[in-house]
Amino acid sequence: MYIPADLHKELSKRISPKIGDILLAKNGTTGIAAIVDRDVVFDIYVSLALLRFHPGNNIKFMWSAINMPETKAQFDGNLKGIGVPNLHLGEIKKTKMVVPPIEAQDEFAKFVEQSDKSKFIMFKSQFIEMFGNPIMKEKDESLPTLGKVCILKAGKFVKADSIKEKQEDGLFPCFGGNGLRGYVPSFNQEGEFPLIGRQGALCGNVQYAVGKFHATEHAVVVTPNIEMDRFWLYHLLCLLDLNRYASGAAQPGLAVNKLEAIRVFVPDLQLQKQYSEFAKQSDKSK
Repeated sequence: MYIPADLHKELSKRISPKIGDILLAKNGTTGIAAIVDRDVVFDIYVSLALLRFHPGNNIKFMWSAINMPETKAQFDGNLKGIGVPNLHLGEIKKTKMVVPPIEAQDEFAKFVEQSDKSKFIMFKSQFIEMFGNPIMKEKDESLPTLGKVCILKAGKFVKADSIKEKQEDGLFPCFGGNGLRGYVPSFNQEGEFPLIGRQGALCGNVQYAVGKFHATEHAVVVTPNIEMDRFWLYHLLCLLDLNRYASGAAQPGLAVNKLEAIRVFVPDLQLQKQYSEFAKQSDKSK
């Protein structure tokens, strides 16, 4: 069976989200969802939609369902506007999702949570054991800044109507502020790079792109300018919790100069590679 996403009747007004709500990007990089997991005070109006489901639904299951390709395809099919795509609240309300009984929702959400949590804890524990907590080291003025050891540069704008939902021959992954946006007929990067989302509800998220891809102006490409293992660097950036540096309410963003000022500990290259190999092998086993 399906039920439409049940939005709060007051969404047309400026309201603050509550813990357990879902924020959905409806302008720019549309269709990306995040769960509100802490007390926040800001208005929901321009770039985000607030989804507040009926009691009796598992919010983590709903979040997973919203992020599934089938749901995103519906969002993509209802985009409006030229240049900057946007998703109207009326279309969001019509979105159809498969919603199983609450027992099945709970079981699925529990599985996803345990899998993600165990993986993150394992990586974080191993990283801290080998190198210490990167956030705790930020105040050490003897350490170099991220801008000293890496080049941080935003990508290039790409027209929304050039982005395709599915990958086909001749198309390349396109990364924006909230991760993978789709696929485009050209690329502006080639190799392995950590990418930092600098605009949108999920700014500060870190992706790892491999091969030929296009980074938009909302994705910061991080390139080491010293000898460094890039997969280790990706995990370092993940553990720095970069969303802490976001500013702005309706449209959160990260300034590149703030990212460049973060102080980081860069260990011996051999140790970096040792951790990187551990992380890659763990990813394969998962």
